[in-house]
Amino acid sequence: MSSHADSIKSNGLHLPDRRQVTALAYDLVGSTQLTLQLDPEDMGSVRRSFHDVCTKAVKKYDGYINGYAGDGAMAFFGYPSAHEDDAERAVRAGLEIVAACSELNNHVDLVGFAVAVRVGIATGLVVAGGFTGEQAMGHDDVVGLAPNLAHKIQSAAETNSVVISTATYELVRSLFHLKQRPPVALKEFVEPQRVWQVLKARQHPTRYQAGRRLAATPLVSREEELAIIKRRWLSANNGEGKVVLLSGEPGIGKSRLIVAASNYLAVPQQATLIFQ
Repeated sequence: MSSHADSIKSNGLHLPDRRQVTALAYDLVGSTQLTLQLDPEDMGSVRRSFHDVCTKAVKKYDGYINGYAGDGAMAFFGYPSAHEDDAERAVRAGLEIVAACSELNNHVDLVGFAVAVRVGIATGLVVAGGFTGEQAMGHDDVVGLAPNLAHKIQSAAETNSVVISTATYELVRSLFHLKQRPPVALKEFVEPQRVWQVLKARQHPTRYQAGRRLAATPLVSREEELAIIKRRWLSANNGEGKVVLLSGEPGIGKSRLIVAASNYLAVPQQATLIFQ
C-alpha cells in the first residue's frame, strides 16, 4: 500500500524539511550602467560568463544554486545535501567568486567598466521543500531568515567583498581572517545587523588543528556527552576496551566536543590518529 509520503513524491513534491543552511547571495555590481553601455547581445554574453564563474565556485564546494534573478543568484550550503562544514564551504565559495570575477576581466573587453561582485552570507534554520509550481522553474521553496539576510547584507556590502552574518561568523571565525564592519541597518530588521568582512583563509595544516582554536569558546550543553567519553576512557584504562562513536547533524558542536575530549585525554600514553 502506498504511503502519504509516497503519493507526495509521485506528484513531484516532498515533505518540508527543517534544517540549518548557510545561504550565499551574489550580485553583479553596476549592471544597469553596463546594460546601457553594451549591445544587448554583448550584455547577455557578459551575464552568462559572470554566472558561469560564480556557479562553478558554488558547485566546487557542493553548494546548490536555488535560482538566478537577473544579475544575481541565491545558493544554499546544507540543502539539499548537508556537510559538517557547510558554513566554511560557503565562505570559501564566496572568496572564489570574488577572485573569479576579477580574473574574468582579463577575458572580456569592457571599455571603462570592470566586472565586480558583492557577496552576502548568512546561516540559520529554514524550512525547505513542499514546493509546487516553482519547482518547474528550478526554484525550491526555502523559508527562513538566512536567505533574506544574505540578500540584504549583500546589497550593503562593498564592491568585491564577502560579508557574513553573526551566525556564520561564530561557525568560521577560527578558519578565516575577518574584519568587523559597522553594523548595517536593514529594512524589516529592528536592530542593526552585525557583519564581518572575510579577508582571507587562515593557514592551517589540517581541519583538526583549525578546530583546536575552538577551545577558547565555551562548551555549551555538552556536559553529559563529555562525561560519557570520560567514563569510557577510565574503563579503557582499567582494561575494558571501549569505542565511542560521535555522530549528529552538521553544525551541532561535534568538533568543539572533540576538542574538549582531546584536551582531557592529553596524557603521555594517548595516541591520536587523524584521518582527513
